[in-house]
Amino acid sequence: MASVSRTATIGAPVDKVFDFARDIEKLWTIQGDVGLSDVKLTPDGVGTTAHAKWVVLGFHLEGDLEYTEFVPNERISVKSSTGPVFTFTFVPVNGGTVVTAACEWHMKVPLVGAAADAAMKKWTEKDLDEWLGAVKTVLEGGSPPREPGPGAVLTRSVTVDAPVEKVFGSVLDLGTFFTDFPDVAVRDVTLTPDGVGSTARLYTHEWGLHMEGIMEAIEVVPNERIVVKGAFFGEHPVWTYTFAPEASGTRVTGQGEWHVKIPGVGKAVAGSIAKSHVEFLESALAHLKERVDAT
Repeated sequence: MASVSRTATIGAPVDKVFDFARDIEKLWTIQGDVGLSDVKLTPDGVGTTAHAKWVVLGFHLEGDLEYTEFVPNERISVKSSTGPVFTFTFVPVNGGTVVTAACEWHMKVPLVGAAADAAMKKWTEKDLDEWLGAVKTVLEGGSPPREPGPGAVLTRSVTVDAPVEKVFGSVLDLGTFFTDFPDVAVRDVTLTPDGVGSTARLYTHEWGLHMEGIMEAIEVVPNERIVVKGAFFGEHPVWTYTFAPEASGTRVTGQGEWHVKIPGVGKAVAGSIAKSHVEFLESALAHLKERVDAT
């Protein structure tokens, strides 16, 4: 049995940090490497489950997650069907919270088990550090860090014949805005008062495959900018929409970013994904203009 643990101090009260962690979807998709489906939340935490999919070095992996221990404001244990067991502990300190993330596993591989354990330990240490850093940033009022490495960007703009505040509000309503995208069905919309944390579950198709995922507003600057992060299987785009007044109305610019963590070919893969979304973004902006102009 091997184990790794990492600790961070988060400038937020323990109940706020724990409430974030009890939501398995937020807990597991904070870094953008994992897509969840079949999420089931239980009232007392124990028995909360989700099916996870992620990509490592170009390999598509998946497994089931389950909350097996749940002590409010103190501890959450999560068992993965792929082997690892994760334990998160929460200790209040001077108005903040000390969070420890631990992972235990055993590589049942003859002869190479020790080498595999060493590689797994190094990878897990880095993963837990990144996870704690992302949680700390979000709960202290910032936006999750954008993924580094090879990537691609797609940008398109449109002028809408309406004032900035009207166009901005129409995009901020994720449930309405994402219906402007072609071949997209929207479900489970949650809107927050200030926009940050608003979510919508999207169902669509890409390359002939059924896809579903969560879109979440992670940054909102009234009448200026909305940043939405997606969590789909194998794809984690960040969409930024900016708004600028023009004599005839509002100039809306949509920009999508994709980062693919595959050594050597990540940039090419990201570029291919961006290219496949050109018609997707152009159609969405055109439908936004048509809908807002009509009202």
